[in-house]
Amino acid sequence: MILSGPAARNIRTAVQPREQAGMYGKGTIRALTAILALGAAPAQACQCVLPLDPDARRDFIIERAQTVFSGRVLAIRKIKGPPEVAGDGVIEAEVEVVTLVKGNAKGTVTIRTLAGDNGANCGMGGKVAAAWSSGERLAFALGAGEGKRGRRIFWANSCTSGRFYIPP
Repeated sequence: MILSGPAARNIRTAVQPREQAGMYGKGTIRALTAILALGAAPAQACQCVLPLDPDARRDFIIERAQTVFSGRVLAIRKIKGPPEVAGDGVIEAEVEVVTLVKGNAKGTVTIRTLAGDNGANCGMGGKVAAAWSSGERLAFALGAGEGKRGRRIFWANSCTSGRFYIPP
């Protein structure tokens, strides 16, 4: 679904911050507990420079992203990342686009993110795993994506994705 016309003009009311939408269910909490129990590295804060106000933060993220949508994580796997990505590697997920807010993503897209949520790498592997295990939709705010042989791959990070709710 692509929002256009009056729906696009009313995006400020259609897209809510996650905190207001109450998106943290039991499945998410169980998945995050399992991830932490499997061995998390010492925590260091990911440094995101974003507005504190949830509405301003959502608008800031959407304005700067090229592709914004909510999606269902259909499958995830851990892959070896490039040499500059030391540590936990990379999570690759196949995500079904449910509600498109901005850009031209459609059908199923590939999302990559640094594994884990452990530190300054700003990865969102834990959020992707939680969304996959619970079946809940996750909001993605991404760049243009890179493509090879007709397959677009988007990179996601915790500074922009998973920070607000997009209704169906």
